[in-house]
Amino acid sequence: MNSWLNQWRAFRSQWAFYRILRTWAAQQEGGEAVIAEFEQDQPQGRSSLRHFLQAYLSDETARQQLVEALENRHNQFINVVMNSQVGKIVNIAEAGAVYWKITVFSDVRQVVTFVGLVVLVAAAILAAVRVSQQPRRMKGDFNIAIASFVSGDDREENEQVAAAFSQRLAQFLDEQQFSGVEVQHRHIGFIYSAQEAERLATQINAHVVIYGSIFVAGDETAVYPTFWVVDAFQSDVGELNGESRLTTPIIFATRYLIDPTEPNITTLQQRLQLLLEFSKALVYLYSNNLVRAEQAINLTLNSTDVNGDLSGREIFYLFASHIARLQEKHELAERWVQKALDINEQYGRAYIAWANIAYDQGDFFTAVQRYETARQMSEAHSDWHLLAKASLGLANICSVELRTILLLEEVDIAAAYRLAECSRNNYEQVIQVYNHQQDSPTLQKLAAQAYYGMGLIYETAQQPNTAREMYQIALHLTHDPLLTTILEAKLKQEKE
Repeated sequence: MNSWLNQWRAFRSQWAFYRILRTWAAQQEGGEAVIAEFEQDQPQGRSSLRHFLQAYLSDETARQQLVEALENRHNQFINVVMNSQVGKIVNIAEAGAVYWKITVFSDVRQVVTFVGLVVLVAAAILAAVRVSQQPRRMKGDFNIAIASFVSGDDREENEQVAAAFSQRLAQFLDEQQFSGVEVQHRHIGFIYSAQEAERLATQINAHVVIYGSIFVAGDETAVYPTFWVVDAFQSDVGELNGESRLTTPIIFATRYLIDPTEPNITTLQQRLQLLLEFSKALVYLYSNNLVRAEQAINLTLNSTDVNGDLSGREIFYLFASHIARLQEKHELAERWVQKALDINEQYGRAYIAWANIAYDQGDFFTAVQRYETARQMSEAHSDWHLLAKASLGLANICSVELRTILLLEEVDIAAAYRLAECSRNNYEQVIQVYNHQQDSPTLQKLAAQAYYGMGLIYETAQQPNTAREMYQIALHLTHDPLLTTILEAKLKQEKE
């Protein structure tokens, strides 16, 4: 039943997109004639629409008009428009045009009945096919999903290169033969945004999703890889989850992919060493094998030197810092963070990591300064959830200082009140961010920690009923085994 319903929703969504596209096209010069030709189902109609879109989507004003028409209702298509993915738009338009014609001729009962039956039969067939082509849920201790890389243009030969690269990368990772690691590429499809990557990871239990784009120019192929990393139940303010991308490409000769002879395969694997070693570092980090994780991340950093000054490489230094921090090598952790900030001084994630290091060392004054700096950068990088993470860090500091004050023989009531308000206000900020984006697993984890922190504040203030309510909400939200155990113990203790 769900597959039928999802298929129908997808069909309606494509129709709604086509309706908006149709209205927008009519507002452009020559657009009505192009749409009329397209709806006649002639081959030249598809070609005319393709050329029309290529012309008008290159115009920033016209493209922005279409984006604004899609906002708040059909956000899933905005990236396709913004990236001028003409071939994909035409394919969506073809599906949407079918339903459009049904609505236009709805007063003719025979047409509706006939087309409706055709649509239902087609939907049944598509639903069955779709089920067989869904990516399977992964069961490894650590799971890596490789999406199909997107070709930079619609030329068939370039799409073939993109497909070959995705398959080869999956093969290289699979050949590493990590114990307990599963790699999946089949049926993953294309990923166009961090939101899609996050939904896929939740759907198939992936810890890392690797996707991106490819551009082919003559005998050179340029790969722009993107990583989406799950937040692996970090008990502190995690700064590593979410999307990270290289905006400078990894470049290699196209023949390395097209002609898979042994020398070419070996050379290609060397060019992709950065991706392979970084994936190893993630595997070892997740399994808490910090020595191997450190070795792999160091090889990753060495690979960045081989590939030149890759824009976006600061993420690798951030992971290096986190690995050093877990080993309690605080000086090395700080050095890697500073390296990341030398590359990109506006890298808000690095300030979160830097604050975490200060927090570990008990330097709350410095930690507060760094969390505040990260929070100031939150609007420019909303997908990193800097506001929620920095607010949680600030709330935790105020909560720790409050509990310290309350242990003194003479309690400063005014200071205790200020710290309680600081904790509560910052925890509420985390919860407010989550309430505006409840489909984010990362924000859900942060909100669970915030509700737990709120419970501690109310318990300290001797308001057991409110504290219990906070703990129950946190228990409902969390999937962290450790936090679950703590919350269950709290709730059981209150009953007794």
